[in-house]
Amino acid sequence: MSRIRRKTRHTALFIALFACLAPLLLLYRAGNRTVPPPLNRVAAWLPTSWDAGRARASWEANRAYIHELSPVWYQLARSGDGSIHTYEGARDAALVDEAHAQATLVIPLVNNAYDDAGFDPAPVSAVIHDPTRRATHIAALVNETLAYNYDGIEIDYESLNGAADREAFSLFIEELAVALHVQGKLLAIAVHPKTGEPGTWAGPQAQDWARLGAAVDRRLRPVRAALRRQPAVGSATAAGRRAVPESGGAPPARKGKPAEHPGGTLQADTEATGPPNRDPAVSTRGLRRAISRRRGGRL
Repeated sequence: MSRIRRKTRHTALFIALFACLAPLLLLYRAGNRTVPPPLNRVAAWLPTSWDAGRARASWEANRAYIHELSPVWYQLARSGDGSIHTYEGARDAALVDEAHAQATLVIPLVNNAYDDAGFDPAPVSAVIHDPTRRATHIAALVNETLAYNYDGIEIDYESLNGAADREAFSLFIEELAVALHVQGKLLAIAVHPKTGEPGTWAGPQAQDWARLGAAVDRRLRPVRAALRRQPAVGSATAAGRRAVPESGGAPPARKGKPAEHPGGTLQADTEATGPPNRDPAVSTRGLRRAISRRRGGRL
């Protein structure tokens, strides 16, 4: 009888010991396991040069739910020389710090939208088809990202020239991705919706989804969570665009101007490339060498 009691006591002790050690083992395994990212991420555009008050208020009210923030801060210079302009409200360090404090990524957007023409393909074509201008533009974007502590950059170049721009645009995105990834930064892209390749009009036809998707970290259709009240059907979203069906034509013009410089004329923003950066992967010449190495020696 006493032997049975001892066995029962030993069994109870083993069970109690296991109950104490099991949670510790689970905690150890959890601490050494890579936690997968959440399946759903909320990304939002934030205008600062139009409807800025309501957009900012919406950010403040909903920022706990936003994982990635893309302020609409940059425009490709219409000259096609590869430089970029800033919209009013760009480079808001307080907003960047506020987002980073809650682990929200800041990935500003650069577009090819102009007040008098909407989305204009000409400046983009001038840049992407010329290796020197393309490298200049990539260096400007990378330096801007580094200078202002962004997590990456988003390209929103719309209504391009179909098959004529398709190869060059893919090459540009691939080279930009390499240059950003070397610096530990992300690349996002806004693309036209389509139900199959190559698409039914020039805009989506210029975007090779397979190549673009393989290069970028974030691929987005031009419909995102809007940082303002839900617009009426056909009205502008917070990003200043309308959703365009694949069968439709080019998107309409965007409202809002880039910041104007003294004299009332829009001039090249000489600060858009950020402060001097001696990293050879960010200079134009070093950038081309870095891209060449990543692409197996082929520019």
